[in-house]
Amino acid sequence: MVNFVGREDAMTTLHEQLQQSERVAISAVSGMGGIGKTELALQYAHHHKKETYPGGVCWLQARDQNVGVQLVNYAKVQMELNPPDNFDLAQQVAYCWRNWEPDQGDVLVILDDVVEYEKVADYLPPVDPRFKVLITTRKQWLGESFQKLELKVLDETAALELLVSLVGESRIEAEAETAKALCADLGYLPLGLELVGRYLKRKPDVSLETMRQRLGLEHRSLEKASPEMTAKQGVKAAFELSWQELDADARILAGLLSLFALAPISWSWVESCLPEVDEEDLEDIRDDGLVNLSLLQRNEAGIYQLHSLIRRFLRDKLDRICRVGKILPTLPEDLKRSICQVMVAEAQKIKQTPTREDILAITPAIPHIAEVAGNLTDWLTDDDLTWPFIGLGRFYEGQGFYSQAEPWYQQCLLVSQTRLGDNHPDVATSLNNLAGL
Repeated sequence: MVNFVGREDAMTTLHEQLQQSERVAISAVSGMGGIGKTELALQYAHHHKKETYPGGVCWLQARDQNVGVQLVNYAKVQMELNPPDNFDLAQQVAYCWRNWEPDQGDVLVILDDVVEYEKVADYLPPVDPRFKVLITTRKQWLGESFQKLELKVLDETAALELLVSLVGESRIEAEAETAKALCADLGYLPLGLELVGRYLKRKPDVSLETMRQRLGLEHRSLEKASPEMTAKQGVKAAFELSWQELDADARILAGLLSLFALAPISWSWVESCLPEVDEEDLEDIRDDGLVNLSLLQRNEAGIYQLHSLIRRFLRDKLDRICRVGKILPTLPEDLKRSICQVMVAEAQKIKQTPTREDILAITPAIPHIAEVAGNLTDWLTDDDLTWPFIGLGRFYEGQGFYSQAEPWYQQCLLVSQTRLGDNHPDVATSLNNLAGL
């Protein structure tokens, strides 16, 4: 039996939300694919069915299925209601709500995986406090009148507890630090953790370290859900559902964001990468597309971040973007060149002898400068080629971290020699920086 872990507070909050309203109460549980929205709804219904909802629990699947038809079928089977055949669907649904057994007590209606509110709005219960509606959705803004509960990834303790429930305590304790690293690799995403845990359970001779080495978004452990699981698809398939809802502009922006490091991203850098795009248009693409579909997280004012597995997913999609958007006329090669230019500008801000204030100001950009230096040098111009390495070397040398500065100066020498030749002035500069260190 897999433990339902790390959601105690969410269960409590959800119950409080559904009991507060004196009219029909609607609470929307939102979050990225694989975060456990359906599992939370299932566990909530299981825990409160007898005492809180004696009038029944009606579960309706909203994605790609007609909610009205499901509701009428539920009423026919579970309550033996027979709405007149000459009624249209909306009238039959209204008949079912009117004739729902009045003396049985509160009723929980669950609409799982709602994509568009307009497709379910006509089938919601009438204004009656005994009906409580729980909606799960990937969208952050489904309806303004709803109470909202946004699910986050698990913390480390809960993630480890989930692995233990699948793999066994002795096996996790034997590789405790590796287990923590594996949870981090999976971004503490419940779906990823459960899939990998079940894979390890089937393969007792595979160590956690070997699992880490094998792990990737395309790995078989993350591809297919077990029949015993609440989720019915793997991680990539779960993300694909959200991807299909993005327009061309949002896909291009997602591709650009995937080029940044797995670290907080200043929105000012994104704007600098797309200087020709209107500021408000870019905000709309971000908020209405990526943030609304839970593909991008807002950390604080002006700071955003991708989940580790979503970043891998979007990076895989980047080179397949072949359409030009209405607002973002940008192709993958252009995106790579633009982020290189922006991070070079950040690297050039790092002084040879940076002050404490300089270090604090530039620190958020360091992972992204390192990402360019490590993976995007092919899109740096010859004039800009050495700057990411010089900036990183200065950053660490200026703090006295000489062993961390040296590899960047060595790489600077290697890439400048390889592209520019031994007699280029930038090679001489690289040798001078390395010798000075």
